[in-house]
Order: sequence, then C-alpha cells, then structure tokens
Amino acid sequence: MKKILFIIGLFFVSVIFAYSQNDIDEYINIHNNEKTIGIKKITTKKSRFIGESVFVYDEDGFLLQQLYYIDKKLDGDFRYEYVQSDTLLQVKMKNYVNNTNNNYILYVYHYFENNQCNSFNIYHSAESLEVPSTVGYNFIYKNKMLKSYERALYPKREDFPPDKITFFYNEKGQVRQCSYVTEYNNTVDTTLHSYFYDENNHLTDYVIKNNDEKTIFTGVVCWSDAMMNKVHIRYSNFDKQGNWTKSYFVTEKGKVFRSRRKIEYW
Repeated sequence: MKKILFIIGLFFVSVIFAYSQNDIDEYINIHNNEKTIGIKKITTKKSRFIGESVFVYDEDGFLLQQLYYIDKKLDGDFRYEYVQSDTLLQVKMKNYVNNTNNNYILYVYHYFENNQCNSFNIYHSAESLEVPSTVGYNFIYKNKMLKSYERALYPKREDFPPDKITFFYNEKGQVRQCSYVTEYNNTVDTTLHSYFYDENNHLTDYVIKNNDEKTIFTGVVCWSDAMMNKVHIRYSNFDKQGNWTKSYFVTEKGKVFRSRRKIEYW
C-alpha cells in the first residue's frame, strides 16, 4: 500500500503548481503521511469559495473518487482505476463532468524490485497513449527515502530544462521541506514547501513560498498584500486518528478561517 500512496503523491506534485486550494489539500495529505488507510470518505467545506469537496477511498487506502461542488452544483467528478504488478503501476484518472469525448489521463510508474519508483510517464488520451506528455526520471534515494527526482515535458525542449524536485526530512523521517525548481529561458524559479509538526507528529503548519516576489497565488489568502508569493496554512482540531478537521490561513494580521472537514472511517 505504501507504493500506491507514494505514487499518488507524485501525481499531485505534477498538478500542485496550479496552486488551487484543492491541490494544496491533496499535496499536503499525501506527502505528510495523513492516515488515508482506514478512511472511507473526507468531506471538506471551504468558507471562501462556497465550495465542497468529497474524497472517497476503499478499505486499503486507494483514492477512488474526487467530487468537487461549487454553489452545491457538481463541478468535477474524478474517478481512479488501478492496475499494478511488482514493478509496474498504472493509474487512470477520468473526469465524468463535461467530458463529452471521454478523455482521461494515464499515469504509468515503474519500480525497482524493492518497491522504489524509478521512473514515470504521463499520457493524455486526447493527445496520445503511445507518446507521453510528461516524464519523470533520475530518482535518487538515501536511507530508503526519496531525496530527489526530475520531471520534464516530452519531447524535451531546450528552453524548458527538467524540473528538479528535492525532499528534506527531519530526524523522525517526516518531510520538512520540498524544493521545486523550474527553469525557462535561463530564468530559475524556486518554490519551497515547508512543513511543521507538533510533539504528537501532527502536521500543524504548511507554508508555500515562491522566490519571485511578483508571483501571486490565487484562490487562497496570501500572507499579505505586499507578499502574495507566500501562503501559510494552519491545521487544528485533530481527531483520534490524528487527522485535522479545521484549517486556517495565517496572515501577518492573524488567522482567517479556511475549511472544515468531516472524516468517515471504515
């Protein structure tokens, strides 16, 4: 099961940099060991967007469905199918809302025999299921933990060098920071994702900051009007399983209520 959760995490890395509030939730949940095994459904209500999301899991922790609502109207219905072997995992993701052509995305991950991922390809059915649109490679591990990997558009472009994703861990083996470095036309862009935990190993704070002061994160409450390239989220009200049920945006002026979650367990 660790293989599945890890790979879904890689998928979220591929989409998180749109910086939507939903993406941030998904990215944090997977990369910081939220206990998805045993969770049946997570319903999240967000205060700022009159929105709601529902994530559905099976008894083994597989993410089966993601539902997104805006003003109580279904806006997205993403469903997942899995095919796996000892050295291969395929994840098919399809949106069943406004998808008249039945397009889907296929993620194909390759493993060493020790269950460590060594490469992945991402295909879009609307373009080609033979030639990937994105590839991941050069996976480096240390003490059985992923240290870094690279991802790039395919076919590769000289003006778009591979992105470099690097992970840093604390003494407990928890991710404390993830660095995502991109380059375009000799301009380097770095985004740092930082994670903070309490004495009970709960993820309490998440901070995302881009090195470019002109960057503006949208769909979230930024640190300040003068610092739109930084978002700080705080998690609280942990349940008996250690998962958060309330979250806030933290700004230079204080906290702003962000979301409330209801978690159902098997």
